[in-house]
Amino acid sequence: MRKTQRRWTRFVVNALLLSLPVLSLAACRSNVDDLLNYEFQSAQSLFRSERYDLALHKAKDGLRRAERARNSMFEWRFRLLKVAVKLGQRKMGQALNLLDSYGEPPAGGEWAQYRGRAFLLRGYALYLSNRYSDAQYWLSRAAEAANLARSASLSAEVELRRGAVIAMGPHPEDARHFFDNVIEASARLHDT
Repeated sequence: MRKTQRRWTRFVVNALLLSLPVLSLAACRSNVDDLLNYEFQSAQSLFRSERYDLALHKAKDGLRRAERARNSMFEWRFRLLKVAVKLGQRKMGQALNLLDSYGEPPAGGEWAQYRGRAFLLRGYALYLSNRYSDAQYWLSRAAEAANLARSASLSAEVELRRGAVIAMGPHPEDARHFFDNVIEASARLHDT
């Protein structure tokens, strides 16, 4: 009986020792994700307060960390934030060049939010560049991706930009429909 108990104890101890690297790796991954999330929130907060130079610096640092961690989701979050900062600075050419260099986010349902955001940013950059028909095309793609992602906030943002593009066209009165949709969505999202 004692021999069996010792073997069992030895087995449990060995199993625990062998599982430590796996557990520590999982803990490291969680810590890296937490750090990346914190950095993203910081950079996004700077962007929202229009501190573009600081936001861009933080986004670049975060992107480097995400690439080292091989975290594709955070890579795309930081990439798209860099593009948004460039648009905030009204550097449309640089924003479009960044989007071209990144390509499109991967296909698939879990990437729909990122694809929608990338298409929205491209459409907005084209709108700011007075390329309205190109902007309309990309904003339509953004609307499809937002629907696929089932993101009400992204859909509302896309509708707002689509309305702005249509308002610049030959029938600006058609934009009212889009703006009404945005107002309704904002009320539903409590984002007034």
